[in-house]
Amino acid sequence: MQKNSHYEAPPFLTHYNKVKGLKSMENERKEMLRIGKICADLWWRHTKSTILAKQHIAAMKKATSTAK
Repeated sequence: MQKNSHYEAPPFLTHYNKVKGLKSMENERKEMLRIGKICADLWWRHTKSTILAKQHIAAMKKATSTAK
């Protein structure tokens, strides 16, 4: 009977867990999520006005086209 390889962890993860331990991996994941959130927040702060302006323009176009 063949093993279903897609149900197992990838070999690099299995090795990583043996070498560094699962707790270290959880801490790294938390750190990566924290860094990702910081990057996303900075991106949003930088582009918020542009996105909202485009949405407002689109809403105004829609409102004027339906009013005619």
